[in-house]
Amino acid sequence: MHYEYTLQYNPCAMCVGKSHCRECAERIAGAIRDTGLAENVEADTREKYLRFDAEPADLPEIEDALEGAGAMI
Repeated sequence: MHYEYTLQYNPCAMCVGKSHCRECAERIAGAIRDTGLAENVEADTREKYLRFDAEPADLPEIEDALEGAGAMI
């Protein structure tokens, strides 16, 4: 199943230069990929979106990984 969320990344609020957006987005996407539960993961902290394919039963574990990375959906 395909999911698309509005992304909130807590460290963005404290980031003044906004020069590490790509790195931060990759950190978020990597946290989801590392679970092995999602595919086709895309994150963008500037545009504030998160997209991925996963099974509905795996969402709680994916959300925990996001929270651990400082992101919220």
